[in-house]
Amino acid sequence: MRAIRIPLPELATYLEKRTALNIAHDVLFTTKAGLPLTKRRFAHIITDIGQRAGITNVRVSAHIFRHTFSRLWVLNGGDTFTLQRLLGHTTMEMVRRYVNLLERDLVLQHAKFNPGDRL
Repeated sequence: MRAIRIPLPELATYLEKRTALNIAHDVLFTTKAGLPLTKRRFAHIITDIGQRAGITNVRVSAHIFRHTFSRLWVLNGGDTFTLQRLLGHTTMEMVRRYVNLLERDLVLQHAKFNPGDRL
């Protein structure tokens, strides 16, 4: 396995603990028993965290996290071609569906990048 730089101390700590368990596969996230974390279990964990946090009137899910990440990626200046690769989409049409900029986002982006203001 290739060595990678871990920029987050929390992730480095997790990997140290995981290494101590002598897990015999390359899956990054596992259950407490060391088994690969399934999509269904991950979705349940996210929903449970949302409930324990008292989040109401808003859907809390991995899918919503992907949409939020995509929107914030673009608003923070990330390019859509990189976002397409990160999301694993083959077409830009799917990326457009994920981004879903709100009206206020459009107004802020226009104010930030309007070339007419720089003439």
